[in-house]
Amino acid sequence: MMRKSPFFAALPVLFTVGGCAAAPAGDYPSLQRRPIERSAAVVPVTPAAPEMPGPASATLVEAIRALVADADRGEAAFRAALSEYEQTISAGRGAAIGSEQWALAHQALSRVVAARAPTTLALAELDRLVVTQAGSEELLAQQVRVSTLARQQAAVISGLMP
Repeated sequence: MMRKSPFFAALPVLFTVGGCAAAPAGDYPSLQRRPIERSAAVVPVTPAAPEMPGPASATLVEAIRALVADADRGEAAFRAALSEYEQTISAGRGAAIGSEQWALAHQALSRVVAARAPTTLALAELDRLVVTQAGSEELLAQQVRVSTLARQQAAVISGLMP
């Protein structure tokens, strides 16, 4: 059996104690604020004037109208799918996971969700226009209208969840 020397056992401790030695105080810069840092802290900020939405261009108005028409078509398709599949979804509520009724309810719910796609796509495009265009009253009003439609659809869907 090999005997371990107490010197070798204490060697790692000696190396770690050397790392704890304090460095001379004069080697590092002070961490106090310098005069330039005190004066730079007070910089006056002038608020930017908010941009008021102006009238929309003819091409923008056409794009807005097309998107709103898409959203309305999506709303009509959503309502039609909802009336067609609402009973199937209700029948699957409370059914055992993986059962036939449960599967049919989830398929029906998927069809209702898919039917609202034109509304959500139109909303996404209107949101993009709000960000990229300077903004117009017409654009903002229609974006709010379509956003309300999409929120209402989402609320109906969350109430249908089996």
